[in-house]
Amino acid sequence: MPGCGESLQRRQFYNQEPSKYIDSQSGLIRQTKLNLLVLWDFDSNFNLSQLWLCCPMRAGTRTAEVMTHWHEPVPHPATKMGASSGESAEVAKNRAEDDLEELLRENEANPEDISEKA
Repeated sequence: MPGCGESLQRRQFYNQEPSKYIDSQSGLIRQTKLNLLVLWDFDSNFNLSQLWLCCPMRAGTRTAEVMTHWHEPVPHPATKMGASSGESAEVAKNRAEDDLEELLRENEANPEDISEKA
């Protein structure tokens, strides 16, 4: 994961400090629950070759100093469609959304336990 350099905002984000935003649907001011990063890489022809989803734990000036709760590759959707379980894409999407909602509820109840859930 890239280092933060001297950026205060990036350090706050990596350190999981909540930030405020305006909910586009309700117009209410809300606070973030979890900061995630999406990282990507390109191949020699500049095609997108890999995505990762990361949950930063601690900021660092350089890459070697940054700590994460987890850093997972995101599989290409074409390789996951029609999985061997015979699950439809819609069912898989709903299950993934339910899993994410459960994770966020657990994190809301126990914000200090995020590293144990990952």
